[in-house]
Amino acid sequence: MIKRKSALKKSKDRQPCPLPLITDKTSGLGLRKPTQHARRQNNVGRKMNDILIKARLTEDQRLALAALCDGPCSAEGLAVLLGLRHMIRANNLVGRAGHKTFDAAPEGSVVCEWHPKDREAGWYHVVAPGRRSKVDKKFYWEIRPEVRKAFIELGWYAPHDDRATKREVIEPRLEGAEVLRLLSIRERDPVLRGACLAVHGCRCVICGNDLGEIYGEIGRGFIHVHHLRGLAGQKGSAVTDPAKDLIPVCPNCHSIIHRGGCTRSPDEVRRNLRRPA
Repeated sequence: MIKRKSALKKSKDRQPCPLPLITDKTSGLGLRKPTQHARRQNNVGRKMNDILIKARLTEDQRLALAALCDGPCSAEGLAVLLGLRHMIRANNLVGRAGHKTFDAAPEGSVVCEWHPKDREAGWYHVVAPGRRSKVDKKFYWEIRPEVRKAFIELGWYAPHDDRATKREVIEPRLEGAEVLRLLSIRERDPVLRGACLAVHGCRCVICGNDLGEIYGEIGRGFIHVHHLRGLAGQKGSAVTDPAKDLIPVCPNCHSIIHRGGCTRSPDEVRRNLRRPA
């Protein structure tokens, strides 16, 4: 009897754990229960379907959000996808959809926090916040994962495949800046080029194409000349025989000969032709 009281007293003196632990059977780690905010985030995903149905989005509003499910998009891009005359119409569709979704959300829902009252921002934040590009200065909407998931479950959007991959975002990038470069090139004799064409003609010896026959007058006589003995490996000047060391090749075949930083023989390129010369 005394031992029981002693054990009971010791159990009362123990400090309780601040948060109960959930044991992960696979790893044996102790995981704390999710916080109230995390539970609300999980619940909003389950309730988003009901919220969107209650919002009674128009067909145009649903199409606008479905287009955003493929990936981030600007107002101009969305207007093109939907065949609208101006991006203002696209802004109105997304903003109105966000306002309807906000009004349809129950009081205390996480959805209500997606558009705080103390912030002056558009209603699009409720369904598709985003970011402004540093290059073209355009704003790109990014649909919320909860909204995208609900659209899939409601049958309002069909992913491209089972992995639900998103459209790759291709934004404008800066180019065209002037760059000064110092290059060392091998000297070529234009007389040898003319002699090569006089011997072999202007038809590509690999694919057999004559650009004059394809493009007419503007392509007549246009052809590259390839050195069978590469100049890059030579030390200093060397004698070049236009009949034996040079051949006419079209720009396509010439690019394939040197593609990847190596030099392929004309026979190797000819063997890889899918359309025989």
